[in-house]
Amino acid sequence: MRLRHQMELTNWKLDPVVPVAAFATAKAATAVAMAFSHPDAKAAAALKPPAIRKPAKVQSANSQ
Repeated sequence: MRLRHQMELTNWKLDPVVPVAAFATAKAATAVAMAFSHPDAKAAAALKPPAIRKPAKVQSANSQ
């Protein structure tokens, strides 16, 4: 198997100073905030797993 891409990274800057403005946009500044619940919220505990159903009986052509 051959690699499709190969790259070599040099001169890494592991701790550069990045201005806060680099992570802000005009669209993000006017965005509406969304409320999020914690994934372990009690509402998730109220959910039930799907019911287990028995498979349908299959009739073969010979049984008729």
